[in-house]
Amino acid sequence: MTTYRGPAVFLAESGQRFDADANLTSTTPDDWGGTLTFHDITMVQALLKSPDGHVLIGGQSGEVSRRGAPTWSPTTGDPFVIDVFGAGLAPF
Repeated sequence: MTTYRGPAVFLAESGQRFDADANLTSTTPDDWGGTLTFHDITMVQALLKSPDGHVLIGGQSGEVSRRGAPTWSPTTGDPFVIDVFGAGLAPF
């Protein structure tokens, strides 16, 4: 099992880039996923419209899809967190 905790970029299908903190785990090279945490709350509406994309870590890219609906609320003051699962090789 391999884990990665650190900075990442979520590249949406629309081409928009969002900085994130990644907490990802892989049990095999092509079975991976975890969470992406976004601290720029002004981007939430764009993120909600982007269920699929790529995670970029240190120049490596991995395709991801969102798992479930986010439970974020603008009144909590918490960062926006999405659960993702990878398709293909993990970028870490």
